[in-house]
Amino acid sequence: LSKLDEMERNTSIKNTGKNHMRQFRDPNTGEFRTLTANEFLEMWKNYDTDGNGFIDGKELDKLLLDFMTSLTASKETEFVSVKLFNEFKQKFMQAYDENDNGKIEIKELVHVVPIEQPLSDLLLHHNSLKTSVDFMKVWKKYDADNSGYIEIEELEKILNDFYKETTSHTIPVDKLREYTSLIFEIFDSNKDGKLQLSEVSRYVRFFY
Repeated sequence: LSKLDEMERNTSIKNTGKNHMRQFRDPNTGEFRTLTANEFLEMWKNYDTDGNGFIDGKELDKLLLDFMTSLTASKETEFVSVKLFNEFKQKFMQAYDENDNGKIEIKELVHVVPIEQPLSDLLLHHNSLKTSVDFMKVWKKYDADNSGYIEIEELEKILNDFYKETTSHTIPVDKLREYTSLIFEIFDSNKDGKLQLSEVSRYVRFFY
């Protein structure tokens, strides 16, 4: 390396590891293609490595580095200047960090990458659950067997009803099951195949 190259690298951030975003960009235009539900879940899990429901800290830096460097077709290790990275990070968070908590949440990632429209409608839907009383009414309605938790079939009905309420349309059965599985995978934090009251309230808090 020349001294100039060495100086540039000393003031740059090295993006190591696989660039997960590059596969979703058009190699000619650099634009993102529309992600399926499974691809969106894969992307989320790739960056939310600790599974806490946020992309923050080093996870956020990796997402931003991948976002910036995925615009090129090169698969080699990339360097981004510290100055450029910090400027981009500030603008990115101003654009997408809606609640200014310094983290990217699932509903905010929906604004970053395009996903299938019905799934986007579900995740960005604003409904009438204004109070805890409203939430408990919904809980009792869909916890039909009074088991104290929501099973995947009950969640499927919740999502289908929410979608019809929002759009006056229905989701094809295969897509509804795919979207239900995605949301279940994200919010079933203890992986017991059921959504507890706390897990469903987390879903409502994140998206509504």
